[in-house]
Amino acid sequence: MRSRDKLDAFKNARSVRIGQRISSIQEFRAILEYERARVDRNNHEFSLLIFKLNLSEHNKNGVHKSSLEAIAASRVRYTDIIGWFDEHDLGILLPYTPADGAWKLAVDICQLANLPMNFSACEVYTYPSEIYHYEK
Repeated sequence: MRSRDKLDAFKNARSVRIGQRISSIQEFRAILEYERARVDRNNHEFSLLIFKLNLSEHNKNGVHKSSLEAIAASRVRYTDIIGWFDEHDLGILLPYTPADGAWKLAVDICQLANLPMNFSACEVYTYPSEIYHYEK
């Protein structure tokens, strides 16, 4: 994806009111790359919260993608961006947020969605970090 396309995806994600639009996989990946470049340039950090929706314990609880999207959208800040990390995993990009803040949001969303709060239900990554896993 071209640099201009990444910027457009980032601007589009911010210009739409929260709750009305969830970024596609391609848009969300472009937004992550754009935010990573901003972090490198401005020396701040972000967290990426990922909800693993393809795990069997979620299916037992009857949590659907659309209900988790709605709950997440009702709970995030205007600066946060929600999107599909892949076809099963919902991601929330949290600019200027350390891991502690991302875990607090994860707990809140899990409680609202009646999801089990365990390390297999969601993951938090921070950038910059030595253990950041995101790859193109």
